[in-house]
Amino acid sequence: MKKEKEIRIEAYSWRLIIFRWIICGSIFALGFYIFNGLNQMAAIVYSIYAVFGILVILPLSKCRNCSWYGKRCQIGWGKIAAFLFPRGEEEDFRSTLHFNLLLTIIWILPSLLALFKLLTERSLHWLIIFGLTLLLPFLKRWTRKGLACRRCPHQQLCNG
Repeated sequence: MKKEKEIRIEAYSWRLIIFRWIICGSIFALGFYIFNGLNQMAAIVYSIYAVFGILVILPLSKCRNCSWYGKRCQIGWGKIAAFLFPRGEEEDFRSTLHFNLLLTIIWILPSLLALFKLLTERSLHWLIIFGLTLLLPFLKRWTRKGLACRRCPHQQLCNG
């Protein structure tokens, strides 16, 4: 039986991190655009929640308990989390993953709103927007699972 070569890395490449930031930024910008079409105040509330999610929920729920804390992880938040919050316990990493549901709101609400607009207005514009709300989170997940997790020496500790 052929043993798979184990790839160990100490830091992820800036190309991967920047690519993932572009995807995440595109998700936020698209969400803002969709909510802004509904109401400018809704877009502002969405933006505040997205920033809060990325700057507080993500680092507190995952990053501070991650083995990449203080290091350049696949999204770049390991070093940022170390600057913002004290280190947690790696054993608590899996138990805090349910907080991801709070981050899912950042892309699921714009998707649902775009679907509603597509069904009510039936336009090519909203078909493209709705398609993008599905494509961008898929790309985000693909870059994590397909490019980052497979090279991570800590993949047994988390479910990606």
